[in-house]
Amino acid sequence: GKRGPLSVHVKLSIEGGEWAVLRELLACDFLIDTIRTLHVEVHIGRTAALELLIPMQLRLERQVRVLERLREHFHVVGSTLESARRGWHPQTDCPKRSCTEPLVHTSGGFGMDRFTVSY
Repeated sequence: GKRGPLSVHVKLSIEGGEWAVLRELLACDFLIDTIRTLHVEVHIGRTAALELLIPMQLRLERQVRVLERLREHFHVVGSTLESARRGWHPQTDCPKRSCTEPLVHTSGGFGMDRFTVSY
């Protein structure tokens, strides 16, 4: 990018609304070039009300594409994934089957439904 002396720090924590904002940012090279650092609280599967009619599989694919496109413009410098990795073990965490499987989780079992990433 062409980040100049007027570059900015952007912090997004908007409970699922980040996806529409990030898509708009990615659509505008001028805006992307003004961002020095980006700090986003990501909510996998959640989205703005207007997008709730989109099937979950398509919504997840769109969200992954946004994260992949962010990597084309920025370097990840930190996240809360490591500190949040606690695993999903229904046999011990939910003996009465009272908790649901995370929408997205790693092969090791920890949920990735909400985390923060810094670029």
